[in-house]
Parts: sequence; C-alpha cells; structure tokens
Amino acid sequence: MPLKYDQIAEVEAIALRIVKQEIAKDLLFKVEAFTEEIEKASVKLNAKKPESSTKASTSVPSAGGFLAGKQSRK
Repeated sequence: MPLKYDQIAEVEAIALRIVKQEIAKDLLFKVEAFTEEIEKASVKLNAKKPESSTKASTSVPSAGGFLAGKQSRK
C-alpha cells in the first residue's frame, strides 16, 4: 500500500531530523578533536618559550590607525 501525502511528509521530516543530528554529531566530534590539537600545540609552545618571554606583553596595532591611513589616501 503506497504512502499517503501526509505520511510522506512525516517520513521526510523524520529523515531530515536524523540527518541533521548526524551532521551535528560529526561537527561536534571534529570541533572537539580540533580543540584538543590546539591545546596540545599551546602546551608545546608554552614549554618551548623561555620564562621571560611568557611574561612579556605584545602590542597589536589598532585597526583604527590603519583605516585612518587608508582614508587619507583618497
């Protein structure tokens, strides 16, 4: 016996929900693995730095200065 239209829509909705759940699980697994890799790399970098360099602050130029320079060229 063939499915009725509303039954087909229900089956499609269930299938879509399952696919979305599987995609979410896969992405979560990948994010967790990537986070672990970042943490490992961070530990390695911190272990290689001398004590004095870990306490030094780094300054980052502001984007405002860069953008102001771009606007003055116009």
